[in-house]
Amino acid sequence: MTDYRTFRLSSDDDSGLNSSGESATSSQSPTELHQTRLLSYARQIVLAMEYMASRKFIHRDLAARNILMYDEERIKVSDFGLTRDIYERNLYQPTSARKLPYKWMALEAIFDQVFTIKSDVWSFGIVLWEIVTLGGSPYPGIPNKDLFKLLKEGYRMEKPENCSLEVYQLMLSVWHPNPYCRPSFTELRKKLEAMLEQTKPYINLSVAVSKDYYELSSISDHSDRGSLDTTEHTTYVEMSATDSILTYETPLNG
Repeated sequence: MTDYRTFRLSSDDDSGLNSSGESATSSQSPTELHQTRLLSYARQIVLAMEYMASRKFIHRDLAARNILMYDEERIKVSDFGLTRDIYERNLYQPTSARKLPYKWMALEAIFDQVFTIKSDVWSFGIVLWEIVTLGGSPYPGIPNKDLFKLLKEGYRMEKPENCSLEVYQLMLSVWHPNPYCRPSFTELRKKLEAMLEQTKPYINLSVAVSKDYYELSSISDHSDRGSLDTTEHTTYVEMSATDSILTYETPLNG
């Protein structure tokens, strides 16, 4: 197996063999990515997380680096080192300090150290952004020390050049500041399945994305926890399907 981003970087291999060494029989080239395959990857991740949620487990480290390629069509969610059982309280609060992947974490996880299924939902939005950008590094060029303030002020990553408004809306919906307003993994699965049934261009792979997404200087996803003020309000800006802007304020803890 290999991780998702490694698969993207090695996609120029033209051996014509799949992971078992047999000739590929799919109508799609085993090394050529299509939007249906990318959306299928996203759906498979959601399916795995939907199952984990049903068993009352949170992953806490959902990221493209922890997605393994079983073969060209199938992927596996891995690395359960931070996974916790939330059967009794539906949330988890760590009791000891450790380095955490802040760029994949939800607001309440960063500022309040509260982890729930809905914080995993937020992380999936970052993974979806990674998939759309073919392995870009989240929040390119923004160090963690600046990211905390930006997120609290309502900043969200911009829409990638090759991303449709519908997919970007999906990202924004899971980055809602209020965990209870985020969709469930079941709802996300249904939305992705609906997209897979359509022929609309949701991810345009003929459009080049910013090279800034792949700058090594921006790939710093772990940092020591800082002391952060959680009493401020966050302004959340969301684009509607008609391109109008919806702006509203919600307490960080609410």
